[in-house]
Order: sequence, then structure tokens, then C-alpha cells
Amino acid sequence: GEMGFRLKVGSRSVWGEQFEETLPEGSGVPPKVIISELTAAVERALRYAMYPDPNSPIDSNRALRWALKRCLRSAMEVRFPQTYTRDLLACAWGAGRGAEDRRRRELTQALLLATSPSPLEVAPTISLVRSLLSWIVDLDRAANTDDCHE
Repeated sequence: GEMGFRLKVGSRSVWGEQFEETLPEGSGVPPKVIISELTAAVERALRYAMYPDPNSPIDSNRALRWALKRCLRSAMEVRFPQTYTRDLLACAWGAGRGAEDRRRRELTQALLLATSPSPLEVAPTISLVRSLLSWIVDLDRAANTDDCHE
């Protein structure tokens, strides 16, 4: 499950037995992106960006950056389910391999915005996130359709 995966990729023994080698077979396989959970979480972040809580330390920029990062990582996870990385550059590059030019431009823009210290424009960033999210949902649907026909 997810905990085994996190332990496998996140643990390194400093002394003694190699802990990650004792985990069950398949622990190194990343957990599958659950699209309904992804969509709900990203839409929650976008609502927060549109209507930030003035009493919260999380502002619109932080919510938008989280949504952009989540989309970049999810695109990579859906395109290459056996590959795991949290590196945003690797995610943007990997997810863009073989994708349409428009999607590669969106991934590049998402990477730049997610890592920029400058304030984000809310409406255009939300539009970008929704476009990427729609693409990720379509990719997942296509992957699951292909799985059903194998």
C-alpha cells in the first residue's frame, strides 16, 4: 500500500539491516492516482484561492502553487505510473514527453509559476490548473480504458 511505498522510497539504513529490503515485493511501486480525490483536492485549493480566508496563514498564492505542483506530479504519475519523483522539473519534463505542444507549454508554464516567488494572477492560473486537471482526467480515463482491453 501507500505506507509501504513511502517507507521504501523514503528510508535509508545508516546502520544494520537494510530496512527497505525487508518490505514486501511491490512496495516500491507508487500508489495509483485516485482521480476523484485529486480533482476534489485541487478544486478545493482553487476555491480557496478565489475566496481566501483572511484568518488563515494560507493565501491565494500558496493555494495556487500547491494546485500547480499537484497537477505536475499527477500528470507524471498518470503518464508513467511505475516512475516516482517529487522533482517538479522531472515531472514537467516526463509528463510532457510525447504530449501535444499545447500541453508541453502548459506544463512549462505550470512549472515556472509553481516555483516563482512572484505573486500569481488568480484567474489565469486557475484556468491553467483546470486545463491541466482536465487533461490528467482524460489521460487517466484513456489509461484505464486501455487496461480494460488488454
